[in-house]
Amino acid sequence: MVSLVNILPLFSQIKATTENGTKVLLFDNGTWVKEEKQVAVVGIDSTLVKEIPKARLFMSHSEKMARHFGKVKGKVGCDVICKNNSGEISVTFQLGIFVGDGYKYFGGSLQDCAMDLKLADGQSLRLIIKDEVSQTFNTKTDVSFFRGSVVLNNEQISNLIQFPVQEVYVDWKKNPETYPVQNMDVIKNGLKQLIQ
Repeated sequence: MVSLVNILPLFSQIKATTENGTKVLLFDNGTWVKEEKQVAVVGIDSTLVKEIPKARLFMSHSEKMARHFGKVKGKVGCDVICKNNSGEISVTFQLGIFVGDGYKYFGGSLQDCAMDLKLADGQSLRLIIKDEVSQTFNTKTDVSFFRGSVVLNNEQISNLIQFPVQEVYVDWKKNPETYPVQNMDVIKNGLKQLIQ
């Protein structure tokens, strides 16, 4: 069996999808195998403590906010901070809503909130916010900030380093929304600075 697996890459391959959605590789010799997702090996420095400065992921239209406040205040922004804390890689999301009482429209916090990141290869990564959860209000700018972090596993890191993020679905406690991403390589580039 091992020698057969080693021989397979010598044949030309065609990627195909079965009727039930299974992705397979077809070979010239008439055989096929289920396509396995390739996860790149990630070298994480467990001695490094580093934080990449905050960077804008998106500033996008919000159906909910635009309905109440018009086009100018009808947006949701998201900044991210990538961190390596002695080998624990995390991403902090800070979402900004341009009203002081943003919790009324989206819910009290990001605690246990799901965020689905749609990647350029078509896959979606579901992240659950668990850490560093807070909600603040900036009186000078009249913006509500919702903040939370997620620790990434090796597969998530690998996928985020390989593929840009195209859109983000936020499963707010009230009124979930999807936001297109303008700066698709922000997380990718941030994580690359934290990985060997």
